[in-house]
Amino acid sequence: MEFRNTLATLESIETRLTCIEATQDQPEVLASEAGALEELHSDLTTSLSRTFAKLQKRCQEVDPITQKTLYGDAMKARVAEAFSRYSSLLQRVVELKNGPMEKACHDAENVRLAAESQARLAREEAAAARERQQEEAARAQAAAKAAETRRLEMEANQRALLHREAALAREKKKKERDEREQAADHAWAEARAEDAALVDSILPGARGAEEALINLRHACGGEATKAYKEAVATLALYVGNIIAHPEEAAFKRISLEGAHFKSKLGPWGPGSLHCLVAAGFQVQREEEDEGGKGGQGEDSRTADGAGQEGSSLREDGGSGVEGKEGEIVLPGARVLLMIEPDMMRHQEEWTVWYETCKGVRDLLQQEEARVKRL
Repeated sequence: MEFRNTLATLESIETRLTCIEATQDQPEVLASEAGALEELHSDLTTSLSRTFAKLQKRCQEVDPITQKTLYGDAMKARVAEAFSRYSSLLQRVVELKNGPMEKACHDAENVRLAAESQARLAREEAAAARERQQEEAARAQAAAKAAETRRLEMEANQRALLHREAALAREKKKKERDEREQAADHAWAEARAEDAALVDSILPGARGAEEALINLRHACGGEATKAYKEAVATLALYVGNIIAHPEEAAFKRISLEGAHFKSKLGPWGPGSLHCLVAAGFQVQREEEDEGGKGGQGEDSRTADGAGQEGSSLREDGGSGVEGKEGEIVLPGARVLLMIEPDMMRHQEEWTVWYETCKGVRDLLQQEEARVKRL
């Protein structure tokens, strides 16, 4: 039984060894069988070696009774054949192990080491590439940060420049406006001085009106001329409306630039103006903006009978300061205003005013009646 098992083991080892030997032309496959070959060698040199030593010993043992060997000649021959087969297998295993297998394992080890070296180099190159990428990314980030810093600095410098330019522009504009205001103040001062000189040069009441009529008569070419008659009639109408309609504010304002005044009285010098001032009219100025246009007010009917856009007046004697919406106003054309005192609160002043105006009216009406007869 034991011998049959040994033969089966030899058969199995030989079959496995034959398969391994068939891979000698494939070093990689042969190297992968190194473990199996080592196992075959271990089986041959351990258990099978002990088994054949035991069988050979039995072939030499003698039965003490019969004095014959335990195994017969046939059995001995079979054991010898099996041992020869065993020795051949062991030699083949040793030759394969020390020859092709050793070389294949050595080559496989070299291949493995080369692969590991290449893998290590690849890992090192990949790590170096990552480091380069990180360095490039860091440089790019630093460059972007520097560019952003430069951009912010440029924007800050640009804003500062714009602020300085705006400040200079505001300062220049303020200086120009101050100069225009000073010029306007000067113009208003001159206008007030001129108007004050005009008023101071005229005597109030009928006496001043008589002197004004003398000048007007000479300017018109004589008392019998049509121009003089129309001028006297116009003056009588102006002053007469004040007495006849004291509640009508429209009759208390005369624009020297009105069409009626300019056509009837304007061509004949200052005599008509002096006559109206003697009657109590006060000289005021229309306000004009820097473009030369009078301030716009409500439409009103003036004493000269013409409807015009009422320009704003400076009755406070102020200087050329800001007008509507910050405009700088300048003195414009003269306007005559009849300012009637409050009869209830200032009766004496009102009486003087009324007598003055009435005296001039009476003088003008008498002069109008006289020249009509000429």
